[in-house]
Amino acid sequence: MATLRQLLTEAVPDLKPHSTTPFLDALLLASLAMGVPKERALADLPVELPGDIEHEFRRLLVQRASGTPAAYIRGVQEFYGYEFTVTPAVLIPRPETELLVERTLQLPGKRVLDLCCGSGCVGISVKLQQPWREVTCSDISPEALAVARDNACRLKAVVTVLESDLFNSIPGTFDIILTNPPYLTAEEMQCSRLISRGEPALALSAGEDGLEYIKRLIPKGFSQLAPDGYLMIENSDGQCEAVAELMAAAGFSEIEIIPDLAGLRRVVTGRRLEI
Repeated sequence: MATLRQLLTEAVPDLKPHSTTPFLDALLLASLAMGVPKERALADLPVELPGDIEHEFRRLLVQRASGTPAAYIRGVQEFYGYEFTVTPAVLIPRPETELLVERTLQLPGKRVLDLCCGSGCVGISVKLQQPWREVTCSDISPEALAVARDNACRLKAVVTVLESDLFNSIPGTFDIILTNPPYLTAEEMQCSRLISRGEPALALSAGEDGLEYIKRLIPKGFSQLAPDGYLMIENSDGQCEAVAELMAAAGFSEIEIIPDLAGLRRVVTGRRLEI
């Protein structure tokens, strides 16, 4: 029998082509096979694993080495300190998207819309951090909304969940509209590593320039903001200037480009000021 340390050491080279954190991924898969939290697995590195657990770990490892993300294999992903259910119907929550939550928590306003919510991780995290907010989560995908509803129920977050193509079926106005819309270009969508991850193209692909949905949502977002309300859009570093220009053309003021912890420009915000 091999120790957990030996199995993880052997697994790292196999995972390197598919992961920026191969040891962590291997540890997460081991904890899943062992049926224990990753912290417990880490404490058991010198322990020899029974044959059935080693077999299950190697089976999970084959899945991960084929490109399937660890989060899809485990069915969960941590985001803003909470554990969210994820399936291939939704994007895997990413640390840089936590910037949308952090920024929202600093702003005034009760009514919050999480547009293109996917798993609901952003809107639900806002609600859990500040229960006085009235949070609506919307998405065009019924499958994604099922995941968002499950997360809201499991985490005991009282949010409204709506099916809508951007703003088409969303009534009323909001004090804050935040969104992580599809923003990958046609060229970026051809990346083999991205394809192997199996994340939903509906939540990623946004035309030749990656701005197809952002161009649609900015003018409508302006009209569905309450006076002095804020719009926040996650996008790629190279798109921020174009997004800021689109916001200015739509009438937004106080436009700001906010970098993530890696220093990449990640979120563009604008405000609908009443004159």
